[in-house]
Amino acid sequence: MINRRLGRLREAQEALRRALELDPQLDGAALELGEIYLIARAPSQARQLAQQVLHRDPDNFFARLLVAKSYMAENDFDVAKEEFEKARQLNPDNPGVYSAMGIAEINTKNPAAAEKHLRKALALDPSAAHSYGNLADLFYMLKRLPEAESILQEGLQKATSRISVQMALADFYWKTGRVSDTESIINSLRDYPENPARRRRDLGDFWFHRFATSRAIAEYKVSLSLEDSDVTRKKLVTSYLAIKETGEASRINQEILENNPEDHEAQMFRGAIAYQEGNNQEAIPALEKALSDDPVSVFAHYYMGSAQMAQGNLESAKEHFFECIKYNDKFAHAYLRLGELSLKENDPEGATAYARQVLNINPRLLGAYIILIDAALASRDLPEADNALQFVEKRFSGNHSVQERRAAYHVRNHDYARASSELRKALSSSPQPEQTLSATIGYYSREREFSKALEELQAYMSSAGPNPGLHELAARLYLAKGNPVNATEAAQKALDIDPKRHFAHIYLGQALGQQGNIDQAIQTFERAIEVNPRHIGAYLLLADLHLNSGNLDSALQYYRKAFERAPNSPIVQTGLARALLESGQEIDWAMTLAEQAMQQQPENCMVSDTLAWAYHKKGRNQLAAPLLKECVAKAPKNAIFHFHFGMISKETGKNREAEQSLAAALKYGLPDPYKGVAENALKALP
Repeated sequence: MINRRLGRLREAQEALRRALELDPQLDGAALELGEIYLIARAPSQARQLAQQVLHRDPDNFFARLLVAKSYMAENDFDVAKEEFEKARQLNPDNPGVYSAMGIAEINTKNPAAAEKHLRKALALDPSAAHSYGNLADLFYMLKRLPEAESILQEGLQKATSRISVQMALADFYWKTGRVSDTESIINSLRDYPENPARRRRDLGDFWFHRFATSRAIAEYKVSLSLEDSDVTRKKLVTSYLAIKETGEASRINQEILENNPEDHEAQMFRGAIAYQEGNNQEAIPALEKALSDDPVSVFAHYYMGSAQMAQGNLESAKEHFFECIKYNDKFAHAYLRLGELSLKENDPEGATAYARQVLNINPRLLGAYIILIDAALASRDLPEADNALQFVEKRFSGNHSVQERRAAYHVRNHDYARASSELRKALSSSPQPEQTLSATIGYYSREREFSKALEELQAYMSSAGPNPGLHELAARLYLAKGNPVNATEAAQKALDIDPKRHFAHIYLGQALGQQGNIDQAIQTFERAIEVNPRHIGAYLLLADLHLNSGNLDSALQYYRKAFERAPNSPIVQTGLARALLESGQEIDWAMTLAEQAMQQQPENCMVSDTLAWAYHKKGRNQLAAPLLKECVAKAPKNAIFHFHFGMISKETGKNREAEQSLAAALKYGLPDPYKGVAENALKALP
């Protein structure tokens, strides 16, 4: 199919579908379409077509091979090996079968069998460039580096596509730190006379996949000057997105759209650009459209996950990053995002595991080391953090992200003078100093050093000029310090400069609520929702405010709205369950919501308390009591936990525990209307 050879997979796919609709017996068209499904990461559909061919022709070698490759695409390597063996029996001299069997053996950790199959493939076809590359990859994995280099040098002499082997050799030199040898090969390929536009694009790919994005852009630009190509334009857009140059990305993407207004990748890029510019209201619908057109687009899932993460919809973000890995298990940036999510969820062990996965893919990626350092800092493993920092400081000297983490290390170590010094260095070199400042202030806050955090912020503000983000950060700090009056002033200053600052509205609403200005707080949270209707934070805060004020109908209204936007969020599930239990409505659903939240956050006492109260409402106090007892032990000054435990203890006849817990609930400030219930329950105890 000429369309497939030219890379126009969608046109080829539609043409093949139409052909099969006219004649379902066209085995060649079915297998061609199956190969396209494999490329499009739809292995089950590819396998279905191949099995239909095998039903008509059990000895069809290419159908059997397609079945085997479909299992490989699903990482079911044991079944894939069985299918490859059936294909080998049908065609014992086909080198492609042995190559595939070798790769399957590598993935099942059987290197001896892998080497045997890969050598057989090479013996059957000494001109196949990929066979030399496959063997070299195996030898590299086994740390047999001289043999890896030797087999590639042999390939330079025997392979039909010398260029492919040169690229594989450049990759080998790069992975083993032989930078000058890498450069030598790349320079020799740069002036290769055959198809120079394609060659420069290949070199761009080489650098892009090694995260040398500026070098990739330079090669893509040369390629585009030699040959007009939307394929190259898309690679340029992807590269500019990688370095957050949204202006250039948008300009080139517009050229693609002018050539083809319906191009689904260009539509996806539009969403990605909007995300990077902080416009999630435009980004999310655009990315939703891109995913409806191409559900297996790794980049669309990645940017949708990133946009959801920016919105605080962490479960939705996680789902999209897992989709990235499902379709490309070498997509390092998805693992990085999952590492960042693990840190947000207070799971440094999980973050470390994701970072190590990234380093297995690319040992030169700074982001993975940063996550390792952040995980060590979160665990307060200061020796490990220091070791990681020393290693990274040697490899990435003067990098603002590393300096920022060194400042955080000193904060954790309570060496505030050195922390301030490192922060000054980071701010002077950071392209986004506000983010650097905010991250370091976060560490001061976790140490409860709010005054020192404010000192750092005010020192920077004195030279930065009017800036809504800095006033917004000040509001957050004043709230954490328990100073709602100053928080109100700071949030209002942010909004005076930019009335659409979503978090400034949220901080202002919180500050007003803490001062008892409930009506103003409600209006402010409603304004936050108007500014950004997709972020669930304002819905939850507004719902909590109504719930604590006894306005159950309004609380339920906003919890339901939050649930519509983030049905898998344990925070939303817990809040909605609490409101349902307080109102006495849909107790079974409330219990289901609490159980779902418990599966995600079993250590969260608020979740445990909500589930326990749901059990109580269903008359299952034997399940509720242990959960509440644990909550009281973990949070001995939480009035609601004591109240719930006291009420259940009273109902089950444990009067001494009931008396102690109800008295503690009143002591620690149990609010109305629970206060009156607790007082009456205490009076009724014998």
